[in-house]
Amino acid sequence: MDTSCDVVTDDSGGGDHPLSPEDVQILEETVDLKQHLPPESTTSYQVHLLFARLYRSFFVWVGDPQAPALNSISLAIGKLMTTMENSGQKIGDQDSSDEQLVASRLSLKFNEGRPVYVAYNYSPLAVSSGGQLKLALDQAVMAFVGRCLQEPKTAKS
Repeated sequence: MDTSCDVVTDDSGGGDHPLSPEDVQILEETVDLKQHLPPESTTSYQVHLLFARLYRSFFVWVGDPQAPALNSISLAIGKLMTTMENSGQKIGDQDSSDEQLVASRLSLKFNEGRPVYVAYNYSPLAVSSGGQLKLALDQAVMAFVGRCLQEPKTAKS
């Protein structure tokens, strides 16, 4: 892996900032949402989570490990939010406001209001009822990002 540093412009007014391997971080894990669901729930939901940090922004992808996809992505900078959707998205697919709210929460809680991108591409959310699965997924994502940001920042090849 090439570890040479490129110079990028620091938009905070501090001049040039050398981009170092510590500014790049990629982590992933597969979690079972059952631990976040009520004890009476009998269904197991496997979800793949990917975290990618580049300098002062990060991206979180949430999806089915058996059918990875990128149907939409939301951007939040603090409380400002927007979504870019795949034009082939079907009516009844999950609401993009969910990922917008998660992106905003992550931006405010973990990234000092800086850009955060979130992509929820997990089809059981579209058919689940009662919101328990959505709440469990949100809790898992927040916990995962918290763990990622506590890990030593090293580049993954």
